[in-house]
Amino acid sequence: MDIDKIEQKTKNVLAEALKDVKQELLIIDEKDVSHLVYIHNIKWSNRGLEVEFSTPEENKEALSPLVHDAIYAQIKDTIPEPSVSMWGKLKEWAYTSKV
Repeated sequence: MDIDKIEQKTKNVLAEALKDVKQELLIIDEKDVSHLVYIHNIKWSNRGLEVEFSTPEENKEALSPLVHDAIYAQIKDTIPEPSVSMWGKLKEWAYTSKV
């Protein structure tokens, strides 16, 4: 195999592996250790922020809080404040007022 074929094959393998990556993050932890993570999907559910990611690191679970913090820092200003309904205001008044 010549160098061009090897280079093209390498590019193809990387492209396939990274085809659904939405973002690459370089996270530096509290010990100044850098970690590369690949974000595949982000969604907000009734359980909170859910982030699907991969990493070449062996201990993926240890990076999970750091990844969530990094993603949340990026989107926190775009999350709308929950609105309080008229019923919610009435319940709050009923529980806090001394009638």
